[in-house]
Amino acid sequence: MRSEYRSSIRSKTLIRNALLSLMAEKPFDKITITDVVNRADINRGTFYAHYGSTLEVLQKIQSDATNELRTIFESMDYKNFFNDSEKTLKRISEFLSKDFEYYKMLIMIDGGKSFVASWKDNLVNFFSGISFLNSQGGENNEKYTAINFVINGVADAYLDILLGKSKLTLEEAPTALSTIVKRVMTPYL
Repeated sequence: MRSEYRSSIRSKTLIRNALLSLMAEKPFDKITITDVVNRADINRGTFYAHYGSTLEVLQKIQSDATNELRTIFESMDYKNFFNDSEKTLKRISEFLSKDFEYYKMLIMIDGGKSFVASWKDNLVNFFSGISFLNSQGGENNEKYTAINFVINGVADAYLDILLGKSKLTLEEAPTALSTIVKRVMTPYL
């Protein structure tokens, strides 16, 4: 039983890595299951034992990454995030540093733009749902805009780091970004 489980995990990992590496070479819609199984060095039956299509593999990759990031945010003390975001941002940096090249490839692929947009939307929705920021009154739109600005800015800063467009490193990001988060959000706390 255990060896079957390990074999299943190994096969899924090979399939996902093969798809990502192929997506770095050509558009997603040009990748066939044959391409994936050849790159992963597995047979078609193994592929179909786990996935029905290449789209299903991509959706699983994106879903897993989104769920891991969501877990980080849901486990935090959200009431203190905007006062002291460095702790959470350190967790994000650690998460990304565990497999930097994998996440870099994930955002660089064709479908990565929709993944990034979905991830940002989930974060903005998570934070905009926090009750202490949702007081009644005219500040609601301003608060939502500030949250949107901060979350999108933080996400874009991490994307720039992954893509090599930033002078900031993953290690420096939590301190630098938490300072900015606090400055922007202080009027709303």
